[in-house]
Formats: sequence, structure tokens, C-alpha cells
Amino acid sequence: MTAVRLKDIALAAGVDIGTVSHVLNRRPKSFLLRAETRERIERIASELGYYRNELAASISSSHGSKVLAFVTGEMGSIEYTGRIQNGVFTAASGLDYAVTLHHLAGDNEEQVLGKILGWRAAGVIFHMAGIESVQAICQKLSARRIPYGFVNLCPRDAFGVTTDDRQGILMAMEHLRRSGCRKPAFLSHQQDQSTPVTEFISSRENAYEEGLQLYFPGQSAEFLYVDGSSLVGKKRSCLAKQLSYIKAAGIDSILCVSDLAAFKLLQQARNAGLRVPQDFHLIGFGDLALASICEPSLTSIAQDFEDMGEKITSMLIAQIEKKSDDKQEHNIRIPVKLVLRETSPDPRKGAHL
Repeated sequence: MTAVRLKDIALAAGVDIGTVSHVLNRRPKSFLLRAETRERIERIASELGYYRNELAASISSSHGSKVLAFVTGEMGSIEYTGRIQNGVFTAASGLDYAVTLHHLAGDNEEQVLGKILGWRAAGVIFHMAGIESVQAICQKLSARRIPYGFVNLCPRDAFGVTTDDRQGILMAMEHLRRSGCRKPAFLSHQQDQSTPVTEFISSRENAYEEGLQLYFPGQSAEFLYVDGSSLVGKKRSCLAKQLSYIKAAGIDSILCVSDLAAFKLLQQARNAGLRVPQDFHLIGFGDLALASICEPSLTSIAQDFEDMGEKITSMLIAQIEKKSDDKQEHNIRIPVKLVLRETSPDPRKGAHL
């Protein structure tokens, strides 16, 4: 089928091509026309099956690009990224912006930058574990005056949106104290010495130590570690050692740096003959969909990933459209919520919420 042209619509409506273009692209001049003229053009375009070339319209240099780039690395869970993307898409489409997706694999920075520039992106949203991996890209974006922001990360020299991880850990620590726990530990990811500790890991570990002082004074910090391989089931020796230590040290509660770590520990605890929460309470972080349906269901600190995506997108577009240029006051930390389930139930009810 031949695509409907502006010329076809103009001929049927009895107007010139420029008038049709103004109306269908919703340009200011179209509102100087009579309402019935605009309505006639839109009706004929619909009847003829016309669809606007959104790509051409979005990168039109005369009106400013309406394309955003979403750049993500390997964040450990498709669900995290997918829910953030949903928020980005919702906010972008509501403000008439398109979004292109780019995967940063560690050795393709130039290719990603080339695609961002090729799409004439008006702004860039990064979803990365740390700013170090995109510093070179950020410098080149700044040189071209292309604004950018971070989601699930709040670097000092750029704006970003994440959750209040400290608040979540402290809520969890207070809950464990009310539940009668006496010796909480923290299960984190094993970090390579050559790799800087990511913001979210550092924030959650520091909050755990702060929570010990507030709710478990005199108790020393107990850090357990799981390597990345054990999270995908290739190596289990690391977790087996941690479970042996949990038994020997009398640890009665464990906060996990992520739901992924909690799921694997829960699985291996069952294999080792340990019961949750009878032998120890367990709390994850993120509240993934599996948390509510695993056995037993996982108590977790819920992050609103969709809201993070929506907020960073709205902030970025506001800066693109010169409605805001203050980066420092736009580092937002969204409140989190402790969702109590079977692995650490409400002490007042002693059951799943």
C-alpha cells in the first residue's frame, strides 16, 4: 500500500501542503486557522490512513529533538531495569518524547555514543551501577551541551533519582529488634578489589552499621558475602560456607543487599536443613515479583522503580526545555517501604502480611 502523503491530504481538503503540515504537526500557526479547517484536515488524514513520521518529527532540528536515550549496563536483574524503563516510557510518551535503548557492555562506549548522537538525542538517562563506567561519555555529552541524568544513582556532579536505601535498612533493623532478634548480619556481594564499591552497596552496608548502633548497641557488625557466580547457580561453595558460619555464630537475622542474594540464600538454607524464619529471619531489598510467591514468601524493602523512571525523565525533559537548570537540588531519594512477609513476619501478628 502506498503511503499517504501530505499532498494527498491537501488536495482532498482544498488547502496547501504547508497548512496540512502545520495542523498535523501541531505547530502554533495551526491554531490561527479556523477550528473547522483544522478538524477537516485531521478528519481527512484519518480517513486516508495517514500516520505522521514520528522519527522525522522528533529529530527535526528546527523544532528541537524530542528523542531521549536510555543507556543501561548489566544491572543483575531484568525486572529492575524493565520496571525503570516502564516509568521512563510513561513519562516520555506523556510529554511527546520518544526513547531509544542502548546497552553499554563495557567495551562499546564509542558505539553507544555514536548511536546517541546519530539519533540526535536531546538528553540521556543512564541506568548504571556506578558513574565510572560512563564518565567518558558524560564528558563528551557535556561538551555538546546534551543534558543527562542517572536513575537508581545520585552522583554528586549530575542529577539523579534513586531510593532512600538508608531509610529502608534502618526500618528493617528496627523491625528485627521488635521481632526479638539479637544478632543481625548483612549479606552483600563480594567486590573485586580493582572495582570501586557501588553506591547502592556502600549505602546499604553503611546503614546496616548505623542500625546496629541504634537498635543493637554493643553488637559488632557481621558481614557475609556471596560472589556473583553463586547468584546464578554456578558456584555454591561460597553460600555453603556462609550457612555454616551462620549456625556456628548464632546469627538470628540477615539483611540482604538485594532480593537476588536473598533468594539464593533461602534456597541453600533449605538444602542445609535451616528453617526461615525459625532459625533466622531474612530480609531482601528491591521487592521483586518473586518475593511474594516464593516459599516462604520474602520480606523485602520495596523500591518504586517505575516512579524513579518517571521522575528522572520529567527532570531531564524540564532541563532540555529550559524549565530547570539546577542540578544539585534535583538529586531525589524516593521513600521505600518495608513489606513484611513470612521470612520475617510482623511480630504483632506472627504471620504473613
